[in-house]
Amino acid sequence: MMSEVSSIACDFDLPECITDAKRQFDDWMKKPQDNKINPDMRYIIYCTAIRTGGEEEWNFAYRQYKQSTTASETDNLLRSLACSEVPWILQRYLQYAITPEEIRKQETGSILVNVASNKIGRSIAWNFVQSKWDYIHDDYLAGYWNGGGVIKQVARVFNTEFELQQLLDFGESIADLHRAKTSYKQAIETVQANIKWMKNSIDTVEKWLVQS
Repeated sequence: MMSEVSSIACDFDLPECITDAKRQFDDWMKKPQDNKINPDMRYIIYCTAIRTGGEEEWNFAYRQYKQSTTASETDNLLRSLACSEVPWILQRYLQYAITPEEIRKQETGSILVNVASNKIGRSIAWNFVQSKWDYIHDDYLAGYWNGGGVIKQVARVFNTEFELQQLLDFGESIADLHRAKTSYKQAIETVQANIKWMKNSIDTVEKWLVQS
Protein backbone atom coordinates (compact mmCIF):
# COMPACT_ATOMS: atom_id res chain seq x y z
CA MET A 1 0.00 0.00 0.00
CA MET A 2 2.81 2.40 0.90
CA SER A 3 4.55 1.75 -2.41
CA GLU A 4 1.33 2.49 -4.32
CA VAL A 5 0.86 5.78 -2.46
CA SER A 6 4.48 6.75 -3.09
CA SER A 7 4.17 5.88 -6.75
CA ILE A 8 1.13 8.12 -7.16
CA ALA A 9 2.82 10.93 -5.25
CA CYS A 10 5.92 10.78 -7.43
CA ASP A 11 3.88 10.47 -10.62
CA PHE A 12 2.18 13.74 -9.69
CA ASP A 13 5.56 15.34 -8.99
CA LEU A 14 4.88 16.06 -5.35
CA PRO A 15 8.06 17.82 -4.14
CA GLU A 16 8.48 15.73 -1.00
CA CYS A 17 8.38 12.48 -2.96
CA ILE A 18 10.77 13.72 -5.65
CA THR A 19 13.23 15.06 -3.09
CA ASP A 20 13.21 11.88 -1.04
CA ALA A 21 13.63 9.64 -4.09
CA LYS A 22 16.56 11.67 -5.40
CA ARG A 23 18.18 11.70 -1.95
CA GLN A 24 18.00 7.93 -1.61
CA PHE A 25 19.26 7.40 -5.14
CA ASP A 26 22.11 9.88 -4.63
CA ASP A 27 23.13 8.04 -1.46
CA TRP A 28 23.26 4.82 -3.45
CA MET A 29 25.34 6.46 -6.19
CA LYS A 30 27.87 7.54 -3.56
CA LYS A 31 28.11 3.99 -2.20
CA PRO A 32 27.19 1.59 -5.05
CA GLN A 33 27.95 -1.47 -2.96
CA ASP A 34 25.63 -0.36 -0.16
CA ASN A 35 22.07 -0.08 -1.52
CA LYS A 36 19.90 0.79 1.48
CA ILE A 37 16.75 1.48 -0.54
CA ASN A 38 13.79 -0.62 0.61
CA PRO A 39 13.40 -3.49 -1.92
CA ASP A 40 9.65 -2.85 -2.12
CA MET A 41 10.32 0.79 -3.05
CA ARG A 42 13.23 0.35 -5.43
CA TYR A 43 11.38 0.62 -8.73
CA ILE A 44 9.60 3.80 -7.59
CA ILE A 45 12.83 5.35 -6.30
CA TYR A 46 14.87 4.35 -9.34
CA CYS A 47 12.24 5.47 -11.83
CA THR A 48 11.68 8.82 -10.15
CA ALA A 49 15.39 9.58 -9.88
CA ILE A 50 16.01 8.66 -13.50
CA ARG A 51 12.92 10.49 -14.75
CA THR A 52 13.90 13.71 -12.99
CA GLY A 53 17.63 13.26 -13.54
CA GLY A 54 19.88 13.06 -16.56
CA GLU A 55 22.70 11.06 -18.09
CA GLU A 56 24.59 10.56 -14.83
CA GLU A 57 21.66 8.85 -13.08
CA TRP A 58 20.85 6.77 -16.16
CA ASN A 59 24.42 5.62 -16.68
CA PHE A 60 24.74 4.66 -13.01
CA ALA A 61 21.56 2.57 -13.15
CA TYR A 62 22.70 0.93 -16.36
CA ARG A 63 26.02 -0.05 -14.77
CA GLN A 64 24.09 -1.55 -11.88
CA TYR A 65 21.97 -3.52 -14.32
CA LYS A 66 25.10 -4.95 -15.95
CA GLN A 67 26.32 -6.07 -12.52
CA SER A 68 22.99 -7.31 -11.19
CA THR A 69 22.79 -10.96 -10.15
CA THR A 70 19.15 -11.19 -9.04
CA ALA A 71 16.07 -11.33 -11.27
CA SER A 72 14.05 -8.85 -9.22
CA GLU A 73 16.79 -6.22 -9.23
CA THR A 74 17.42 -6.72 -12.94
CA ASP A 75 13.74 -6.19 -13.63
CA ASN A 76 13.58 -3.06 -11.45
CA LEU A 77 16.55 -1.54 -13.23
CA LEU A 78 15.47 -2.41 -16.77
CA ARG A 79 12.01 -0.92 -16.22
CA SER A 80 13.46 2.15 -14.50
CA LEU A 81 15.86 2.88 -17.33
CA ALA A 82 12.83 3.42 -19.55
CA CYS A 83 11.61 6.21 -17.23
CA SER A 84 14.05 8.78 -18.59
CA GLU A 85 12.49 11.83 -20.22
CA VAL A 86 15.60 12.66 -22.25
CA PRO A 87 14.86 11.65 -25.88
CA TRP A 88 18.41 10.79 -26.92
CA ILE A 89 18.87 8.61 -23.84
CA LEU A 90 15.72 6.66 -24.68
CA GLN A 91 16.91 6.33 -28.28
CA ARG A 92 20.23 4.97 -27.05
CA TYR A 93 18.45 2.56 -24.72
CA LEU A 94 16.45 1.16 -27.62
CA GLN A 95 19.64 0.70 -29.60
CA TYR A 96 21.20 -1.11 -26.66
CA ALA A 97 18.10 -3.32 -26.58
CA ILE A 98 18.99 -4.77 -29.98
CA THR A 99 22.70 -5.02 -29.26
CA PRO A 100 23.44 -8.48 -27.84
CA GLU A 101 26.64 -7.31 -26.15
CA GLU A 102 24.63 -4.80 -24.12
CA ILE A 103 21.32 -6.48 -23.31
CA ARG A 104 20.09 -10.06 -23.49
CA LYS A 105 17.68 -10.86 -26.31
CA GLN A 106 14.93 -12.01 -23.96
CA GLU A 107 14.81 -8.53 -22.41
CA THR A 108 14.29 -6.63 -25.66
CA GLY A 109 10.53 -6.96 -25.93
CA SER A 110 9.83 -5.62 -22.45
CA ILE A 111 12.23 -2.71 -23.00
CA LEU A 112 10.43 -1.66 -26.17
CA VAL A 113 7.08 -1.82 -24.41
CA ASN A 114 8.36 0.07 -21.36
CA VAL A 115 9.82 2.86 -23.48
CA ALA A 116 6.55 3.01 -25.42
CA SER A 117 4.69 3.37 -22.11
CA ASN A 118 6.68 6.54 -21.37
CA LYS A 119 4.89 9.64 -22.72
CA ILE A 120 8.21 10.97 -24.01
CA GLY A 121 9.26 7.61 -25.41
CA ARG A 122 6.04 6.65 -27.17
CA SER A 123 6.84 8.18 -30.55
CA ILE A 124 10.51 7.26 -30.19
CA ALA A 125 9.63 3.60 -29.67
CA TRP A 126 7.09 3.66 -32.50
CA ASN A 127 9.58 5.15 -34.97
CA PHE A 128 12.25 2.73 -33.81
CA VAL A 129 10.05 -0.32 -34.29
CA GLN A 130 9.01 0.84 -37.76
CA SER A 131 12.58 1.50 -38.88
CA LYS A 132 13.99 -1.70 -37.38
CA TRP A 133 11.06 -4.05 -37.98
CA ASP A 134 12.71 -6.53 -40.35
CA TYR A 135 15.90 -6.60 -38.31
CA ILE A 136 14.02 -7.11 -35.05
CA HIS A 137 11.96 -9.98 -36.41
CA ASP A 138 14.11 -11.72 -38.98
CA ASP A 139 17.62 -11.31 -37.62
CA TYR A 140 17.37 -10.65 -33.93
CA LEU A 141 14.33 -11.53 -31.85
CA ALA A 142 12.88 -14.42 -33.82
CA GLY A 143 11.86 -16.79 -31.03
CA TYR A 144 11.80 -14.28 -28.19
CA TRP A 145 9.03 -11.83 -29.00
CA ASN A 146 6.34 -11.29 -31.63
CA GLY A 147 6.47 -7.50 -31.75
CA GLY A 148 2.77 -7.05 -31.15
CA GLY A 149 3.18 -5.75 -27.62
CA VAL A 150 4.82 -2.49 -28.55
CA ILE A 151 2.42 -1.88 -31.43
CA LYS A 152 -0.55 -2.26 -29.08
CA GLN A 153 1.14 -0.19 -26.38
CA VAL A 154 1.83 2.72 -28.73
CA ALA A 155 -1.52 2.54 -30.51
CA ARG A 156 -3.60 2.52 -27.35
CA VAL A 157 -3.33 6.34 -27.17
CA PHE A 158 -3.72 7.09 -30.89
CA ASN A 159 -6.97 8.98 -31.46
CA THR A 160 -6.72 10.79 -34.79
CA GLU A 161 -7.27 9.83 -38.40
CA PHE A 162 -3.65 10.77 -39.09
CA GLU A 163 -2.36 8.33 -36.49
CA LEU A 164 -4.67 5.61 -37.77
CA GLN A 165 -3.29 6.17 -41.26
CA GLN A 166 0.24 5.86 -39.91
CA LEU A 167 -0.67 2.48 -38.47
CA LEU A 168 -2.30 1.35 -41.70
CA ASP A 169 0.64 2.54 -43.77
CA PHE A 170 3.00 0.62 -41.52
CA GLY A 171 1.06 -2.59 -42.06
CA GLU A 172 1.09 -2.10 -45.83
CA SER A 173 4.77 -1.19 -45.98
CA ILE A 174 6.08 -4.54 -44.80
CA ALA A 175 5.77 -7.92 -46.45
CA ASP A 176 4.84 -9.90 -43.38
CA LEU A 177 3.79 -8.95 -39.84
CA HIS A 178 4.88 -12.40 -38.67
CA ARG A 179 3.28 -13.37 -35.36
CA ALA A 180 2.20 -9.80 -34.69
CA LYS A 181 -0.78 -9.98 -37.08
CA THR A 182 -3.37 -10.43 -34.34
CA SER A 183 -1.91 -7.65 -32.19
CA TYR A 184 -1.74 -5.37 -35.22
CA LYS A 185 -5.43 -5.92 -35.98
CA GLN A 186 -6.29 -5.28 -32.33
CA ALA A 187 -4.24 -2.07 -32.44
CA ILE A 188 -6.23 -0.83 -35.44
CA GLU A 189 -9.50 -1.63 -33.67
CA THR A 190 -8.32 0.27 -30.58
CA VAL A 191 -7.43 3.36 -32.59
CA GLN A 192 -10.75 3.24 -34.45
CA ALA A 193 -12.57 3.03 -31.11
CA ASN A 194 -10.53 5.95 -29.76
CA ILE A 195 -11.39 8.08 -32.79
CA LYS A 196 -15.06 7.24 -32.42
CA TRP A 197 -14.98 8.16 -28.73
CA MET A 198 -13.30 11.47 -29.51
CA LYS A 199 -15.90 12.35 -32.12
CA ASN A 200 -18.80 11.43 -29.84
CA SER A 201 -17.49 12.79 -26.56
CA ILE A 202 -15.08 15.67 -27.11
CA ASP A 203 -17.80 18.36 -27.12
CA THR A 204 -19.25 17.06 -23.87
CA VAL A 205 -15.85 16.97 -22.21
CA GLU A 206 -15.00 20.50 -23.38
CA LYS A 207 -18.29 21.85 -22.03
CA TRP A 208 -17.69 20.15 -18.70
CA LEU A 209 -14.19 21.62 -18.44
CA VAL A 210 -15.46 25.14 -19.25
CA GLN A 211 -18.24 24.85 -16.67
CA SER A 212 -15.84 23.54 -14.06
